[in-house]
Amino acid sequence: MKSLSIIFSLCAMIALPALADGLAGGGSPAPGVAERLDREERKLLELINGYRRARGLDPLVWDERLADAADAHNQSMARGDYFAHCSPDGTCLPDRLAAAGYDFAAAAENLAAGQRTPLSVLRAWRDSPGHNENLLAESLTHAGIDLDPRQVRGARRLWTLVLARPAR
Repeated sequence: MKSLSIIFSLCAMIALPALADGLAGGGSPAPGVAERLDREERKLLELINGYRRARGLDPLVWDERLADAADAHNQSMARGDYFAHCSPDGTCLPDRLAAAGYDFAAAAENLAAGQRTPLSVLRAWRDSPGHNENLLAESLTHAGIDLDPRQVRGARRLWTLVLARPAR
């Protein structure tokens, strides 16, 4: 029988609405905005990897399937105006990873909303014990990040980080 390990932080960060970014919400971002969001996602991974390296850990490798799982969750949260690790219909991280075609041995997810910059997201996660544990988990080797500019529960900008280790 296959042993399955899931690291699942039930913590989430929401910044005060007054700190929310000025991007307009609703629908897909314009092409120029989409490119900027992609750069911010990559910058967050660079910052996370710098944080890991400073603690003697290997960097996380970008995985597009994990980014797709993060995007699917941000889309769901934005459409449903909720902020949680599981959707109202009960879909959780393992379901999103299966839908993205990612067979995992270990997985974790960090959420944030309202932070304006990749550095502010890293600081919030670093200062939260559950999120920080996910960032520094040696068992996690890959990551995907999605940043959605829409507003949920009064906070603009949804950040979802999915971390995992492939089953094989």
